Amino acid sequence: MAAVLDAENPDFGVYLGALVTANNLTIPNASLYWDRALSAARGRGIPWATVFGNHDDMPFEWPPKWSPPDGVPPLRCPPPPTSTPDSALRTPRIDLMAVEVGANRLSYSSSGPMELRPGVSNYVLQAVFVGHNHGLDWCCPYEELWLCFARHTGYGGYGDWPRGARIIQVTEEPLSAVSWIRMENGSRHSDVTLSS
Repeated sequence: MAAVLDAENPDFGVYLGALVTANNLTIPNASLYWDRALSAARGRGIPWATVFGNHDDMPFEWPPKWSPPDGVPPLRCPPPPTSTPDSALRTPRIDLMAVEVGANRLSYSSSGPMELRPGVSNYVLQAVFVGHNHGLDWCCPYEELWLCFARHTGYGGYGDWPRGARIIQVTEEPLSAVSWIRMENGSRHSDVTLSS
């Protein structure tokens, strides 16, 4: 992470889940591992935020309906029209986001252009980024929105994928957003323009 931060010198960093462990190991002093994970940003005075992953704050157990004999959860698309206790597990993430935004009226402006993203109220939302999903680092368009994985960055989890980080550059005048992957070895790839 230090090499990526030195190459990019970002204004802000976001740590996306499973920072300490991805194997539900008992750690006698998790604070030490948190300090190590965040030390690259802290040591450079870079402000940061974190989104906890399922391995950071609770043990993971497969829900019974996700555990078929072959160990691979079934793909369920589209969601059924009826509501059942596990129906949220089959709801597309963008629909869940729309429900959350609609329920929290204080989280968005009342004067923004609603026609930009009717499914997400009046946010001027151009992309959604998620992280810590193994070696994934792709971006793809979904209707008028970009969905992107952030890249496997740290050494607290499993896997031997080359480490890197998704960089997002936003310019206000004129409004634009671009993204790329900066690898720990200094190389850069997967440049994408997120704004039109």
